[in-house]
Amino acid sequence: MFEENVQRIRDINCIETIIPYLGSDDNRIRLLSLAVLSNIANESEIQTLKSNDGITKYVVWAVSMALKTECDVVKQMARNDSNKRLLVQQGVVPLLVMIAEQGETEEQYAQLSECLQEITTEESNGKQSISDEESSLDGIKLLSWNIDGLSEDSIKERTSAERPDVVFLQEVILETLEMLSRKCLDYTFMESGVECYFTVIMVKQNSVQVTDSKIIPFTSSKQGRTLQRVECTIKGLPCLLMTSHLESMKANSDERKHQMKRALHHVVNASRDRTVLFGGDFNVKDREIREIKGLPKGVYDIWIETGRNKETQFTWDTSINTNLQLAENQDFKPKIRFDRIYMRHPKQTTLYLPCRFSLLVKK
Repeated sequence: MFEENVQRIRDINCIETIIPYLGSDDNRIRLLSLAVLSNIANESEIQTLKSNDGITKYVVWAVSMALKTECDVVKQMARNDSNKRLLVQQGVVPLLVMIAEQGETEEQYAQLSECLQEITTEESNGKQSISDEESSLDGIKLLSWNIDGLSEDSIKERTSAERPDVVFLQEVILETLEMLSRKCLDYTFMESGVECYFTVIMVKQNSVQVTDSKIIPFTSSKQGRTLQRVECTIKGLPCLLMTSHLESMKANSDERKHQMKRALHHVVNASRDRTVLFGGDFNVKDREIREIKGLPKGVYDIWIETGRNKETQFTWDTSINTNLQLAENQDFKPKIRFDRIYMRHPKQTTLYLPCRFSLLVKK
């Protein structure tokens, strides 16, 4: 908006007209209303909007969904110190840094840098700036991987050099556990067993502090499956980590659904001061999720929350992943989203919002 038009818009009482639209059920209308108000309202007037932080959360979510986004709305919001603080509190700074790093053009990078500067630097009139502590928020990286330990092919090559904060592993055997332990000296390992194959949760020692670890057996499982739980703090955020390798094969659908319902019960009933992250190789199909009446209220599928990217939909895609050989005369190439990550937010705290879901090992 041109600066010379701001006073003209204020003169026709646009602020009073636009404020009711902040309560719209349509986030796009709320977002547009906030962007306009942030551009024309002064600091004292913007104080009346501080209680409307739901739309600020939506802005942060929208930024995380679009790596090619333009930052005009965020920049307009950041004209006011009150909005700056809300944006930082909702985690926009690390998201913008990530987007800047992935920008495809110099113009995109320059625009994002300008947006970050607008949010984090002190205004020339001496108003209070965002503190270094507030702007140093960092994200959490989580990797879930069925490491296929039962296959003897290329075991060493399948133990990648990824260094996330948390790793959920399925189908681990003693050989791969020992190999990973030698390679990853900066991680703490918690395994669900040491017989046949099992699950493992790895946490990075410099960012995760573990307070409790439990193994919950699925007593009706014919394949020795369990639910693994770890209570911890990740970069200051209280969390419950959960992983499982649910019952395999089509014939065991009923048992698999039973295990999923039990696991989701733990997700829903976890302490309300913790963020819950539940991921693994669930062997589940969308139809089976519908048959258990879907995910409980407040439990979110990270792939869906990050935009349903078709390129990352199928975690078992035999048309591109050749780690398992099918019959030579088999024309049908199965594509299934076996591996999933679910999330439940805590009741009262600054929320960590999922910003990216990607597949790292496809071959």
